[in-house]
Amino acid sequence: MAQQTPLYEQHTLCGARMVDFHGWMMPLHYGSQIDEHHAVRGDAGMFDVSHMTIVDFHGSRIREFLRYLLANDVAKLTTPGKALYTGMLTASAGVIDDLIVYFLSEDYFRLVVNSATREKDLAWISEQAEPYGLEITVRDDLSLIAVQGPPGESEGGDAVYRRSTSGRGRHEAVLRRAGRRPVYRHHRLYRRSGL
Repeated sequence: MAQQTPLYEQHTLCGARMVDFHGWMMPLHYGSQIDEHHAVRGDAGMFDVSHMTIVDFHGSRIREFLRYLLANDVAKLTTPGKALYTGMLTASAGVIDDLIVYFLSEDYFRLVVNSATREKDLAWISEQAEPYGLEITVRDDLSLIAVQGPPGESEGGDAVYRRSTSGRGRHEAVLRRAGRRPVYRHHRLYRRSGL
């Protein structure tokens, strides 16, 4: 049976057509796919990407570990909430997978990795992290929402970086504007512009 994100019930209440996507029940559309396409291209859309694997790392040697694990240098991540798209590497610098790394504080980083390669990625990360003495937590309790579209930067632009565990089931949701810093919002789906 396919897994469900914490937002599954909200999707069904909003009339989503749900499909199995790599073992996760995900919304395909809420009505006219053409109308939704135009709404996102001309306005903005929110997408539940909670099937992605979120992994938190705590420890004093986290930057050293990430410099070893990732293709891009995390030294440029100095502002809480700042993210970097990068590749995860083998010991010989071959690419294992792509991911997003977030800087949350000097001893706290977050990785978001693909759901289809979850087990392989987590095994590699855990094996490589062992010598660095890091605390690793897979965050299945979080929801990840991507905001996309031309005004995506201004949609929620007044929001501040914060955590919220409000809402039904008290799930924490990560709202990430595409290419921007994550913003934590209440666990809710917002219907607008045919979304």
